[in-house]
Amino acid sequence: HFPLMPRLFMAMHTEDRFPIVDILEQTPRIPNNCQWAIFLRNHDELTLEMVTAEERDYLWSTYASDTRARINLGIRRRLAPLMGNDRRKIELLNALLMSMPGTPTVYYGDEIGMGDNIYLGDRDGVRTPMQWSADRNGGFSRADPQRLYLPPIQDPIYGYQAINVEAQSNNPASQLNWTRRLIQVRRTKEAFGRGTINFLYPTNRKIIAYTREYAGETILCVANLSSSAQAVELDLAAFAGVAPVEMLGQSQFPLVRHAPYMLTLPAYGFFWFDLTHAPLGTAPIHMEPQPLPEFATVVVLGDLKATLNAQNRREIETVLPEFVGRQRWFAGKSHGAGRAEFVVLGALSSSEPRHLLTEIVVGVGDTVQRYFLPLSARWGEPHIGANAVNLPYTLMKLRQGPRLGAIIDGTRDPGLVKLFIDMLETGGPIDLSGDLSGCQLEVTTSSSKTDILANAAGVPLEKIAPISGEQSNTTIMIGDEAVLKFYRLLRDGVQPELEVTRFLTERTDFTGTPSLVGSVELVRPDGSRSAVAAMFARVENQGDAWTVVTGGLSRHFRDQAYATPDSESVETVESDPGSGVVLTRIDAGEMVGRRTGEMHRALATVTGDPAFDPEPIDAAALAGFVAGAKASAAEALSVLARLRDAASEGLSRDIGLLLAAEAGIMAFFDGFEGLVVSSHRTRIHGDYHLGQLLVAKNDVVILDFEGEPGASLEERRAKSSPLRDVAGMLRSFDYAAFAALDRAGPATDGALDRLMDIATAWRDDVSSAFIAGWSEVAGIDIESEGEAKLLDLFLLQKAFYELKYEAASRPAWLSIPLRGILSLLEKRQVL
Repeated sequence: HFPLMPRLFMAMHTEDRFPIVDILEQTPRIPNNCQWAIFLRNHDELTLEMVTAEERDYLWSTYASDTRARINLGIRRRLAPLMGNDRRKIELLNALLMSMPGTPTVYYGDEIGMGDNIYLGDRDGVRTPMQWSADRNGGFSRADPQRLYLPPIQDPIYGYQAINVEAQSNNPASQLNWTRRLIQVRRTKEAFGRGTINFLYPTNRKIIAYTREYAGETILCVANLSSSAQAVELDLAAFAGVAPVEMLGQSQFPLVRHAPYMLTLPAYGFFWFDLTHAPLGTAPIHMEPQPLPEFATVVVLGDLKATLNAQNRREIETVLPEFVGRQRWFAGKSHGAGRAEFVVLGALSSSEPRHLLTEIVVGVGDTVQRYFLPLSARWGEPHIGANAVNLPYTLMKLRQGPRLGAIIDGTRDPGLVKLFIDMLETGGPIDLSGDLSGCQLEVTTSSSKTDILANAAGVPLEKIAPISGEQSNTTIMIGDEAVLKFYRLLRDGVQPELEVTRFLTERTDFTGTPSLVGSVELVRPDGSRSAVAAMFARVENQGDAWTVVTGGLSRHFRDQAYATPDSESVETVESDPGSGVVLTRIDAGEMVGRRTGEMHRALATVTGDPAFDPEPIDAAALAGFVAGAKASAAEALSVLARLRDAASEGLSRDIGLLLAAEAGIMAFFDGFEGLVVSSHRTRIHGDYHLGQLLVAKNDVVILDFEGEPGASLEERRAKSSPLRDVAGMLRSFDYAAFAALDRAGPATDGALDRLMDIATAWRDDVSSAFIAGWSEVAGIDIESEGEAKLLDLFLLQKAFYELKYEAASRPAWLSIPLRGILSLLEKRQVL
């Protein structure tokens, strides 16, 4: 299995399971009486013939930066030098090898961590004599050393005096004895050699997890590909009641339940679990259950709608503020949820009385916010016990005679999600009989996406699951077919995401965003409407660009933290800071710039639609841009003035510099009067940053055209300069560089200064490449005075907005936007 070999190494360095999962899913079936041969190197090399040119260049730069280590289209090195002699990495790769489908082959010397000699020609560098002992010639031969065909390794790290079979045989903790133990454990289960492999897909992509099954045997393999400790939740509901047994140490772990199974793994750690049975004489481990929240109980009267009678509704509304306040989609957390009340919209289907659509009205400060909250009744102990999966989304307990259950947020119920899928497939409108007479759900679907809808309708309930993470809406994965998004905060008017996505995918040739399959809008008796749900085509991806870029940068900074400053490798990094950092997965510079340019070019398409046709940036529009930037700056400076005394010495000094420049900042804004800008106003993304990009193979897909979350729908739909999106991405690069540096961990003062220089250089390089790629495709001359100055305006406005946000949410990150503002002001000679 030659294609698997390099991808094991790629997954290790990128800290992402995708290369392994991707190649094994592409592996063709072979006859049952055959097996794959699997290995970590073959023909004395890490062969790179079955990877792309880009992947080959990456693997060469990572594992064979010294060209002497390369041979043909491969790398001639032993395992230990490839892994930097890191015992943890060596053990993890061997564990992956031994647990993959097929017959593993170990290259001689790998079991003791032998080194190589790349100064010998051809493949001789990895064909040195086996190191049996510390005796003459490593115990390989009694001949005179000069008579040997090849000299043994004699360096202080891998030399035969330090690394040999005899010494390691006498050490129970040696790599040799560990490898022997691993092979022995593998031999106890036929599932390793002959079993099927089924991957689990936890949200933490640094974890690879899969089961091997054969003839009643089930083995769970979990490995951490990251250089730092990781936590993961696995869906093991199919094995509920089994007590996993760790196979190398025979340690029994807690029982698997229906709730996600939590594991924590050290850097490059792994587990092999036997899920078949508990060893004789051991008792299951029972974890102390979490205390059950004090949910009130309501008595069910018929269906869910009838249950929400006046008395029960008052009781539920007393706990509603607490429930709303702990939900991720609640937008008023800074004020807290005040008085809340239900508005029953109606049931989706008379045949499914356990589901009900409601709107909740919540007092937030001096305002009122409306949220879409579908409700579902779930019956049985699994839904009310201490380990209930949906406990955080539970509103009340239910009782109907001897039956107990719970009212939960319906978006967590696959049954309710299935009703929305069916509604999109069959069309509408759907009349709702609730508190407001005349309410309807209006369904709009794309005639060209009926195949996606049909496939989504056939997805079984167990393949419908919510996406975790901090989101203002709720997103549901529908197998591998589609994504269903529920809009929680209800706003009257046209939802920009639906409008812009429909325009891009149906009226232009832009292909860089998922297609809109259909949408559902709530239409009230007065004709006002609010989007409540939308279905999009699913895009196979490897995570968002923010995670990919900051992960790559953090790894690079950790690698460089203790490098010798005058070494050749460091000089190379400093001269080309972007090399080998984020190009491992995506080109965050030119490629993202070109995709952004394609988006803006498509949004500038003239179709005769006044909501989208480009308009010139006249004096009035320019004045509006300046007024918005001025207001943002004034608010941020006011916040900084209050924080200055409590800030650290360095931060206080920078705050003082910025506050002292207030007059100059306002004068800079006033200097825009009469500025000539040749580009046009169009519809834009509005909230553009690395987190809005999905990495799909070596490309990106742009998501989430909702616009700035805190703005009104009218403000989000307003036309603006595409340079506003450009500014958002440039600020995101700045954040990525220094957020990754922060996550890389502690470093000495000297190393920190050097890493700061590398981070700054990477940001500048990737920003320049992004602007060049964007300008070429979008057809906008960024070098002209008007465009260049307008970009600076948007950069300042975005950075001042970030200052306000960080001051309120993450004061520790205040230095990132502050540094960006001071740099811009210095560039424009305001300081």
